[in-house]
Amino acid sequence: MKIVKCIWAVSLGLLLFTCATSPKAPELEQANSPATKLTEAEVLAEELSLPTWTSQHLIEEGGKSYLIVTGPTSEAWSVLLKAAASKLGQAQQASALSLSKPVAPDIERKGQGWWKVEFPSAPVVVPTVPIDPSLKTEKEAADQLVAGLVITSVDSYLQASLETLRFAPGNKLRSTELFGKAFAVLGNVNLKALPATYTTVTGQPFAQPFQVRVVYAVDGKETPLGSAPLRFSSKLKKNGRMTLTGQTLLTGVDGVAAFAFPPPDFSGQDEVVVVLDVNSWLEKLVALPSELQDQVRRLENLSAQKKVSMPYRIDSLSKGIPMSIAFADFDEKGGLLRKGDSLNSLVSNFSKSGFEASANNNINLALLKKDDSTVLLAWLSQGKRTGRAIFGTSTVTEVLLADKKYTVTVNGSLKVYDLGTRKLVYQQKGGKAATAADRTTAISQALQLMAADFVNVLIDALP
Repeated sequence: MKIVKCIWAVSLGLLLFTCATSPKAPELEQANSPATKLTEAEVLAEELSLPTWTSQHLIEEGGKSYLIVTGPTSEAWSVLLKAAASKLGQAQQASALSLSKPVAPDIERKGQGWWKVEFPSAPVVVPTVPIDPSLKTEKEAADQLVAGLVITSVDSYLQASLETLRFAPGNKLRSTELFGKAFAVLGNVNLKALPATYTTVTGQPFAQPFQVRVVYAVDGKETPLGSAPLRFSSKLKKNGRMTLTGQTLLTGVDGVAAFAFPPPDFSGQDEVVVVLDVNSWLEKLVALPSELQDQVRRLENLSAQKKVSMPYRIDSLSKGIPMSIAFADFDEKGGLLRKGDSLNSLVSNFSKSGFEASANNNINLALLKKDDSTVLLAWLSQGKRTGRAIFGTSTVTEVLLADKKYTVTVNGSLKVYDLGTRKLVYQQKGGKAATAADRTTAISQALQLMAADFVNVLIDALP
């Protein structure tokens, strides 16, 4: 009979561990075992977290393989061993050995309780029961939360929710539970804008950065969170157009992230919006099955709920630059409309907005249809070398009469030049329609509305 020592499956080792509270069992030793053999047994017990009195022997007898273990002579042991054997899918039966008959010639029994588990064939490697890897990741997430690594803990919980599905696609309930743990942690994360007033003028940076603190609030206590990713979104001018841009920054050890707004080349009022950046998590969760996609939306909504907004104002330097304005309106036949509706509306709306605007009534309005250099010469001939020249034209493009009312459509263009450099600063085109009981009133209203739209755009656009 050949006796071979082996390390049994972890699942059986854990089974034996559960029986450690049974009355202390006698030891099973090899007769005349050298010290090295005893050391190996001790190492085995330590690796499997087994009680010190246990040992295992794999023997081959009559073409079959058996595992010999120690334990009390009770039916409970038989049931437990059979359950372990069933999990492994290899063992056929577990039975108690005689109290007097030796297991093998070179194995000496001291006391009682030998057990024998039969295998259909001698296994080369005893397989272990697969373990859901999310169990380990979940434990790490809990430890990280205790250590104050809140963002890392959320990441680990979400990672565990994916791992359990990869391990067993049917683990949707467990995956949802792990999501719930991640959301519970995120629910205690809050963003706070540091008090400040953000104002500047075109071309000048803000006096201080836009700052947000992230805290973890539990039981009335707030703890600053470092390494939290925050997404700062704001509008900037790119290629002459206002564009929404974003930048992700990490908080420092004090929980604060600071966004330095680039020196603006525009004016107006708006706000910087800050949210917890969850994009890296959303990218991971794209692999979720369709029935769990609501968890993705839940994460997006939770992030949106945590946002903070910080308003700012950028005043235009152009408010201190004198504006000289000339504008000509023409009817649908090309005739000059001498009422000056567009010019008056431009001057009035610029002045109301704080600009130094005045009408240049010394300009021959017919010149405004010519090229820009010719028009600028008219200003220069008046001795104007500083400030800005604003000029343009408009045309009535359509007049409709219906139900005794006139609907008039006008279109026009406007240009802004720096008189000192003779360079184009800004140009704009637009149109408007208005309806009135008579033709003249409809034309006037359409021209005034178009001019007001021009000013509204220039207030924010002029450098």
